[in-house]
Amino acid sequence: MDPDLYGISQQQTEYWDETLNVYLRIKGRVPFGDLYTIEDNVLSCIVPASSQAAKLNRQNRIIIKKFSFSKIFGPHTTQDELFDVTVREKVLDFINGANGSLLTYGVSGAGKTYTMIGTPGDPGIIPRALNYIFRTVCINPNSRPCCKPMPNGKIEILSRSKQEVELQVRQGIFKDQSTSAELLKHERTFLSMQNTLKVTPVGVVDFFPPIFEVWVSFVEIYNENIFDLLEVNSNRGQQRTKLQIGTSHRNTYIKGVKHIFVTTGLEAYQILQFGLHNISYASTNLNMHSSRAHCIFSIKLVSGNNCEEYNVSNFNFCDLAGSERMKKTLNEGDRAKESSKINTSLSVLGRCIRSVREMQKNNSDICSAPFRDSKLTQLLQQALQGKENICMIVNMSPSPETFDENQQALIFSTIAQEVVVKEPKANPSQLQGAFRTFRQSLTNGLCENDFSGDELKEARNDIARLTLEMSEMKQNFEIILDQETSHLRKNYNIILNIKTEQLAEAQQEIERLKKSNNYLEKTRSELHWKLNKLEEQQETIVLSDSEQEDEENSSFSTRKEDKVGDIEEQHLLQVKLLEDKIKRLEAIIREKESEADDRRLHDEENRKRLDELNCTNSELRDEIRKLELTLHDAVRDYYELEEQEKSLRIAFNDLTARNCVLEDKNILLMQELDEYRNRCLLQQQELDDLKNSNTEDIIN
Repeated sequence: MDPDLYGISQQQTEYWDETLNVYLRIKGRVPFGDLYTIEDNVLSCIVPASSQAAKLNRQNRIIIKKFSFSKIFGPHTTQDELFDVTVREKVLDFINGANGSLLTYGVSGAGKTYTMIGTPGDPGIIPRALNYIFRTVCINPNSRPCCKPMPNGKIEILSRSKQEVELQVRQGIFKDQSTSAELLKHERTFLSMQNTLKVTPVGVVDFFPPIFEVWVSFVEIYNENIFDLLEVNSNRGQQRTKLQIGTSHRNTYIKGVKHIFVTTGLEAYQILQFGLHNISYASTNLNMHSSRAHCIFSIKLVSGNNCEEYNVSNFNFCDLAGSERMKKTLNEGDRAKESSKINTSLSVLGRCIRSVREMQKNNSDICSAPFRDSKLTQLLQQALQGKENICMIVNMSPSPETFDENQQALIFSTIAQEVVVKEPKANPSQLQGAFRTFRQSLTNGLCENDFSGDELKEARNDIARLTLEMSEMKQNFEIILDQETSHLRKNYNIILNIKTEQLAEAQQEIERLKKSNNYLEKTRSELHWKLNKLEEQQETIVLSDSEQEDEENSSFSTRKEDKVGDIEEQHLLQVKLLEDKIKRLEAIIREKESEADDRRLHDEENRKRLDELNCTNSELRDEIRKLELTLHDAVRDYYELEEQEKSLRIAFNDLTARNCVLEDKNILLMQELDEYRNRCLLQQQELDDLKNSNTEDIIN
């Protein structure tokens, strides 16, 4: 084994259970209200007559199907709102060390690529994520790569020569852009996007270790073959190199895939555009520019204090090819083969998600799901098992022509929502400890040099204060939110139980009255039958004696009238009792309706309180974001002050050295001055001796 290859250090990982987040985005500029309605993140579908389900409906009844989602984004949803709700927190978790995946799913032409890539004036999720990452981590654009992530999960420590090779690979991709004009076009496009996104807030990371490197890769799965979209001078079809899948410690990876080192969002965006240029596209009856492959754009982040203490996090953006029906696409030849492969892989994806859901319910081994039946599910195995921070965006075009295909996507999303995600929260305790050691050593170095500045102390105090305030605000907000949510949920459950009991009582009373009415109707029918029977018997009796006949007829008529009167009196009494019961029931119903109106008003008040709470929640989130921005600026100022401090320390040391030199020169000058004084004294003494000698000669 190459001594420069190190395995990823085993970090302790903490999990929390949550079902997979599935979001629905409805394409705009298509009539929406004819077939679909939205209420509380529930999509209701009225099955049209042209649908396959309507043709199987023999009773010709109106069929309404309902599907629930984590959140539904209507036709007028902005790209910023979509990114903020679905991806922003997951990208921040990725920066802090957690793995993540985002999948876009839907029929061909539903707007998946627009959701992922967007336009220069309205950037999609991937450009926004790149902008968010590089505005948050602030990497030096002139830095060189030192730790390269390997496809199998390891890293390679790069020598100076290998660093040059990686930089040349990146430069080769930039040079391979078809013309310099195209390169400038991508640059202008990204700068336009940056100008659009400059007002969006950035994240705050847990710590800033010395090593912070970003690497990107881009592959497509075309006809169940994996191709590297970052291969320079690659041609479509059989001439391209097919990549194979490997496994290491139950982790699946692509052998030989290229990872490109990037230091700015512009470089990452240019790499993305280079890969998009190599994707397999074709025209179909549903989409004039249809992607014929599943595409996976991956970002890897290597962070650490040194080459022995590091973490590698990965985020996959998966743009799945659209599901299609042969009858509607009218595909033939290669297009038909492509559609078959796409539908097969999506079918396997659906089977895997169903298997994972059933196995989670039964607490059985998830690894037995059919992940190996498709290249796509093999690569997404860790995410589909719930071991990564994964979410899915289902794109839907509300056109009646794609209703049946949309139903398949909606059913698929309903199943996916039941998958339990054990989301890994990265525990970078090892890195944090190393960084604390690094920071402590820096502080100790400053103390040893007896150099401190008021601005540096003030910046540190501000950082500590802002961190404490933000932590307290988050904690208080979570407590208030939990209390209000619990209170509203409790009141809602009480009202729901009362309404359920009252409804059950009313239904029981209605059933009893129905039975009583049925009994009275049955009794009335029997009496009419007996009366008719008596009349028939009367007609058949013939008596020879007319007087006897008259007497008997008179007696019979009297008995008949008495009996009929008794029956009618009994019937009227029962009808009166029934009317009284109906009146009492109507009074009860009116009373229940009045109570329901009161409860409805109470529900409206609760909704208003919930709206106020949501508004407060939004304000608190904005305040937290402002504090995060302030903290980020303070951290940046802190590092700037440290740089200034280093410069001042260097200048101070330089002045100290120059002072020492001057002191040495001063000592030498003092020594020379003393020697000069001594010579002067000697000369003066000699002069005095000479004068004395001359004086003596004159006297003599």
